[in-house]
Amino acid sequence: MPHPGCGPFDLLRRHAVVLVVDGHGDDPHPGAAQFPPGMLHTRAPDERSLRWIPMSRGGLAEGIASTADLPVIRVPRVGPSPLRVSYSAANDGSADRMTATIVNDCRVAFPTASLRFVLRAGTYRASEGRIVRPSPPTTARRRWSTSRSRPPPPAPPR
Repeated sequence: MPHPGCGPFDLLRRHAVVLVVDGHGDDPHPGAAQFPPGMLHTRAPDERSLRWIPMSRGGLAEGIASTADLPVIRVPRVGPSPLRVSYSAANDGSADRMTATIVNDCRVAFPTASLRFVLRAGTYRASEGRIVRPSPPTTARRRWSTSRSRPPPPAPPR
C-alpha cells in the first residue's frame, strides 16, 4: 500500500475491494480510517512470517471477519520450511514407485493441496490419497508419466 497520502482509497471504494494485503508489520496503517467500511486490511507481523488467507470460490472463506481470524505462518530464514515434502526416490521420471512424506508444522490445514509425481511410464495407483489427474506420456516424453495426487486429509491442528 503506498504512503497514506498517496493511497488509492477512491479506487478501493469504487471497486468494492474487500481485502488488501499490505506487507509486514502489526502497526495499524496510518490511513486506516480512510479504508472503506467492511474491507479487511492485513499485514504479516514481521519479515519472517506470512498470513494465510483462506479463500472460497466466492472470496474470503466463511468466518474471516478480521485480521485476527487469519493464521500466521512462521517461515524461518534458516532451517527446514514449516511445510515440506520429501520423496523416497528422485521425482524425475527414473522411479517406478514412490512415497511422499509431507510435514506440516504450520498448524493450518491445506485440504486441497496436491503433489506432482513424475514416474516411469506405466499405470499407477495410490495407496493413500488419490490420483486426480494422470497424464499419459507424450511423444516428447515416452519414458515417464506425471500425475497430480491429493494426499489424505490432514490431522487436525494441535
